[in-house]
Amino acid sequence: MLEALGLDAEAEEIYRLMLRQPTWGVQQICQAVNRPEADVRAALDRLAGLSLLRPSSERSGLLSAVSPRLGLATVIAQRQAELVRQQHELDASQLAFESLIKDVAADRTDWSMPGIERLNGSQAIAERIQELAAEATMEALSFMPGGPQTPEALAAAKPLDLAVMKRGVQLRTLYVDAIRYDPGTLGYARWLVENGGPCRTVPALPVRMMIVDQKHALVSVNPLDGRRGALLLSEPGVVTALMALFEQYWATGADIDAPRPVGGYEPSPQERAALTLLARGLKDESIARQMGVSVRTARRVISEILSRLGADSRFQAGVLACKRGWL
Repeated sequence: MLEALGLDAEAEEIYRLMLRQPTWGVQQICQAVNRPEADVRAALDRLAGLSLLRPSSERSGLLSAVSPRLGLATVIAQRQAELVRQQHELDASQLAFESLIKDVAADRTDWSMPGIERLNGSQAIAERIQELAAEATMEALSFMPGGPQTPEALAAAKPLDLAVMKRGVQLRTLYVDAIRYDPGTLGYARWLVENGGPCRTVPALPVRMMIVDQKHALVSVNPLDGRRGALLLSEPGVVTALMALFEQYWATGADIDAPRPVGGYEPSPQERAALTLLARGLKDESIARQMGVSVRTARRVISEILSRLGADSRFQAGVLACKRGWL
């Protein structure tokens, strides 16, 4: 029940027992939960690390459970602070990523830079993806922005993905939340999961990207126009940075069969994504692309945010959102 707070089932059981039996020692707990002493002591260490245990004031050498009202409130506050820190890191990484792509993807005729290969046209990109898939031995990580995929694209991808997974290569794919409302793309994501390819969704993704075996990263040159081609990056430092960006997004993603994002008195994940992108000064078209929705939908989400905040302008919406702790 409390795993989202870092409290595993074994530690939770022992915590509940200690609340009911505050005078029990380790041996009594071991007998009650029918677990080895080493496992019980390890669980006690985890509870102490979460500030759910403290030295007993009545019996020297023993630990007592902190009341849930105090202890779990502290755990929740720590978890919230960690989520805020992760979001700050994610925003900073995305800005650095976009700056990097802008620097190396500017129009130029000299593409002799080491570790960078320019691919022009969809055919060249498709052929390079097939080559990378054939060479993969460990894993392939993918950003899939743009929302629902066409049936033709899914049909073309399926044999390639299946062949890669049969060789023992793990596929990890990040989609945008918008695919949860498209039966075709959602069904494909579930098919990947069933075949050992974990999938998650996030409110928005910055660009289409694939990283293979921690060696190569294929990135769209222009997130708004796939016809501009792609860059194949093989410089270790760049690939490592892009992997870190992927892992940060992955850590905040929801499993493909998790409940659909919904709104409430707090902004939904989709609305938070729109607010974050608004605060960065992006236009409606860019916001729509990163969220994988139509421009019309993006504008509707923005309009609803302004209405909910009672804001007359996007700037005022940003100010009010900050005051409410939404940004």
